[in-house]
This record gives sequence, C-alpha cells and structure tokens, in this order.
Amino acid sequence: MALDAATLALTAAELKATLTDAKIAKLFEPTRDELVLTLRTRTDTYALLLSARSGSARVCLTEESFENPETPPSFCMLMRKHLTGGRLLDVHMEPGDRIVYFDFQCTNEMGDLVRNTLCAELMGRYSNLVLVQNGKIIDALKRVDFEDSDVRQLLPGLPYTTPPKPARPDFLLVSSASIVAAACQRDLPVADALNKTVAGVGPVVCREAAWRAFDGEHLPANELTEEQKSAADSYAQQLMDNYGDAYTANGIGLETLKLFQQLQYKHTLLLDLVYGKDGETPVEDGELTEHLDSTMYEIGFITVPLYNTSTFAFASDDQKAEMLSLAQKAADSYNASAPEDTSSQLTTFNSIASSALTGICAVLDAEVPSTSTLQTDLLSESDLTDAFTQEGAADTLRGLAYGQAAAIQYSGYALMLAVRLDPLGVSTLDALRSQILSDLKGEELDDALAAYGAQLASTLSSSAMSKLPAAKIVNDTSANSANS
Repeated sequence: MALDAATLALTAAELKATLTDAKIAKLFEPTRDELVLTLRTRTDTYALLLSARSGSARVCLTEESFENPETPPSFCMLMRKHLTGGRLLDVHMEPGDRIVYFDFQCTNEMGDLVRNTLCAELMGRYSNLVLVQNGKIIDALKRVDFEDSDVRQLLPGLPYTTPPKPARPDFLLVSSASIVAAACQRDLPVADALNKTVAGVGPVVCREAAWRAFDGEHLPANELTEEQKSAADSYAQQLMDNYGDAYTANGIGLETLKLFQQLQYKHTLLLDLVYGKDGETPVEDGELTEHLDSTMYEIGFITVPLYNTSTFAFASDDQKAEMLSLAQKAADSYNASAPEDTSSQLTTFNSIASSALTGICAVLDAEVPSTSTLQTDLLSESDLTDAFTQEGAADTLRGLAYGQAAAIQYSGYALMLAVRLDPLGVSTLDALRSQILSDLKGEELDDALAAYGAQLASTLSSSAMSKLPAAKIVNDTSANSANS
C-alpha cells in the first residue's frame, strides 16, 4: 500500500528520534530505484532504505540483506561523494505532501562544512530521490527534463522546487471540526468527501475512517443517519406545533425547520467530535462539572399567568403584588423544611407549590390553568438573561443555593415558583455533556467555523436579501394577533 503524507509524517518523526546525529558509514544502490544508507550512532548501526519504486515508494529502517552490484551505478557514486561521512541533522516533511527531507552536515572537496539535503519524493509513479545543496539540485535518481515535464524539471544545477500542491488544507494542520465541516458540504460518500477535502491522507485511510465512524454504513458526508435525522425532524415538528403561526407568518415552513434542526444536530456532533470524551481536544469531566456548578442552573418551576385565562383580564399592580406575596409564602414554607436529596426536594416543592396555586389564582377569580404544572430545565447564563426580563428576576435565581426556592415575576405576564436543583441529582454528567459543551465551547467552535467559512468563496445575493428586510419580519405577538 502506498504511504500517504500523514503516515509518512509519523514515520519521519520516528526516524528523526532514532537517527539524529548518526553518521553515514556506507551507501549502496542495490536496485535502480533504491538506496540503502548505513548509519551509525554511538551505540547502534541502522540500515535506512529509501525506495522510489512506483508501487512501493517508502523510507524505513530495514534488517533485510541486499545484493549490491559489483560496479556501483553512477548515481550511487555521486551520493557517496557528497554524503559519506555526513552527520544527520534533521528529518522533516513537506507539509501536506509525500516528501521527506534528510538534512546532512557534510564536508566538501575543499574541506568546508556544507549542508546537503536528500529529498525522498514518494509520490507513486513520480517517486524520486533528489540531492540538493544550497537550494540547487546536485542530481536526481530520475532526471526530469523539459520533454518529460513543462511544469517542473529535476536536472543538475537547477533550483529545487516542490511539486504543485492541491488546493486543500493539510490534514495534520487543521482541526477535525474544520475537516468535518468542509466534508459535510460535499454530496459524496464520506470517504470520497474526506479525500477531496484535505491533503495528506489517501483513499485507503479515508475509507477506513469512514468505516470506523459509521460501522460500515455507507452514507453521504452531508447527511445524518436515519436515527439522527428522525430526532432532528421530530423536534422541528414540535417547534411547528408550538410556534407555527409565527413561522408561517414569516414564510418558514416545516421543511425549512427540519433542515435547520438537522444543521443544529450536526453542530452538536461537531462539538462532541472536537471536545467530547474521544474528541480532538477533550474537555475533562472536572472542567464540565465546574462549569455546570458555577454558570448553569437546573430549575424546577411552576408558572402562573398574571391574567385570567378565561376572560384574559390582566392583573393590576396590586393584584400582581398579592399573587407574588402568596407565591413567596409557599416558597418560604418549602425552604423551612427543604429535604437534602434532590428527588425529595422536587417532590416536596411540587406538593407545596401546587397547593398554593388555588389561592394565587383566586386573586383573579381564575381557575388554576392546566399549564401550571411542574417542569424542570437546565439554563445557562444567557438563558437567564434572555428569558427573565423582569428586573431582579434573573439575579434572584442566580442567588439560589441548591435546594432553595423563591417566587419571582419573570415577565410582564407571568410569575414563577422556582427551586434550584443540583443538575447531577436530576441527571448524569454524560446525559448533560452535550448541553454543557455547547455552553462552554459553542462560541469557540462557532468562531473556528466562521474563520474557516471566511476562507471560502461566497457571493451575497442582494436580490435575495431585499425580499425579506428586517422591517418585514413578523414577531410572535403580531403573528398571534393576526390569527386570533
């Protein structure tokens, strides 16, 4: 199997660690496409094989024995002249390409120290070995003249240039998030999309990666699995059921919502790919727990509308104050005897708060609405800021300790009986991982994707933008009014 650039990079790193400072003792050319260098360190002797065979180009240490020709070929004699006795200074790669450089400190005919670089170009039928000094070619195993190529020539005395590179980022230099984001834009099988997205990995590696990622299932790179798509579509349907009037008023249909939710699902998968347990830069459980405790809030709550749900008569300021006072008495009653474990806290809070609802709603001569039931939700700092617009409401929730309750007016049309809970008493860290990662690392990922997107060619359609200016956007309130 031909080695790709990523595999060669690992090979080059191992050779560098093993052979740096070793000196060339012998040099042979057993076949017309291969060189074998005998290198000696202070403690060991190694045989380094450099093969430019089209079907098996490679660099590696070998323990094989080779039968050398009685008369050394001319290229071998040239290599001996310039490299014998040379000390290996460095082994490095051409980024994103299958070229390994071996830098040697050698002594020339005048006794001066010079730096000679043996370039192993391991690119299939174009494989070659080229000796370079001060940026100019001394010679090449396979000379390439103008008849062979009008793009790049390999002849003694010419400047050494690297082959043209593909217009793709180096696999080893870009994040997995960028790779996946780019591959997902291609309507191709996953393996083919990866192969066309990044440089440095061959089709075999791409097929193996796709196989491991999807357990052998063949999927287009820009598609979710059927299970993932079903989950995204189900949530889109819930949004349409709850807020359909507003979406319809703005020309947003169910299929658009499905597409949006599928993209959100992909964003979640990207978060896990980069920051999850087995991600590129995994976030440790301790950091997740710390973020959960300090900046996220598991809230059990019951909402009470500040209007009569039958007559739609809104509460006066005095009525609001009375309803809030009754709700706070219920919260104080719970706080006086709050249990220690999360499950009991939730049960006790629900019992006390539910019992108080009748008296709270009676202020408006109203029945307890069917929507005034216990719910739980994990909220971020931004959720608190965006949802709890009434002055002091968000701060009150932030100030609650685990197991403590309070009553707040969280908007102009509703109050809330709320208890803060330990999130890990309600759920497990694994179950909350995606949500915590989204809050902790979502902005960082979005910035990385935006930076990648900025490099892509794009054209803003003014005509499309003019079809829906901001002035034409219908908000939820006006949509509901129009349909009532």
